[in-house]
Amino acid sequence: MDPQSLGLMSCVSAALRKDVLDSKAWTLMANAHLPRSAEEAALAVERAAAVRLRSQVLRRRLADSMSRAQTHRLVPNKLDDFTFFVRFEEDGKVLWEGDVAVAGFHTNLPVSRRKFVELSMSEAWSAIKDRGSFIEIPDDADDYWDRVQITLIVIRNEDQAMIPLGSFRFDSDPGDPSFHSSQALYQTEQFEILLELFVNVDNSELNSLELSVEMHDRTSGAAARHLTWLDDLTKEQLEFLFTFFAGAYNYRSQPYVFATFGDWYNDAT
Repeated sequence: MDPQSLGLMSCVSAALRKDVLDSKAWTLMANAHLPRSAEEAALAVERAAAVRLRSQVLRRRLADSMSRAQTHRLVPNKLDDFTFFVRFEEDGKVLWEGDVAVAGFHTNLPVSRRKFVELSMSEAWSAIKDRGSFIEIPDDADDYWDRVQITLIVIRNEDQAMIPLGSFRFDSDPGDPSFHSSQALYQTEQFEILLELFVNVDNSELNSLELSVEMHDRTSGAAARHLTWLDDLTKEQLEFLFTFFAGAYNYRSQPYVFATFGDWYNDAT
């Protein structure tokens, strides 16, 4: 602001004139227009040079770090470090939603190659029955499950980072009757990682959900999921996958992660 403008402001009203005087605006303006001494000018030049030098040092450090031929590995969390948020809907109405801890990881070897995370639903089932359209799961279960949608989100307990796994709808395909999410969790030209959810029912009671994370081939040209299935991810692979999607702590680990996914596909084929 120049002196003329400050003078006009002082004449606008008594309130503004008082503000100008209280803030010592005239004194501040006079000091701003005084020529700096040679010492002050030299100090300003020295400070600017120091800022430029510090910036160059930081740039060189970052460039040195990025140019080193070093493999940055990802250190996976454990499965127990994650919690699952489950929403259970019937005909679009939310019957229950809440956090569910991991009950365990299971394999069906040597009977089958199926591997899955078990999520206990025994405590939630009483609340679901109270709000649902049934007392027991109907005998024509497939007709009922067609009305159900289950949504899953994984949360890392440490920082509450979330991984949206998707919303699952029932598929009564005789070759693979289970709940599926329509979106792939990860996809390349060769393969994709899909999710499958089984409901574990015993004596008309929903005991648990069984989540399988599956590797599927995209090069075969087959349309049915059970024809493109290669293998289910192991517990160690699932921990690796969840850790990456929850947010890897070192962005330079991405090439190692993607190469690891490719190794899983090569091993499955």
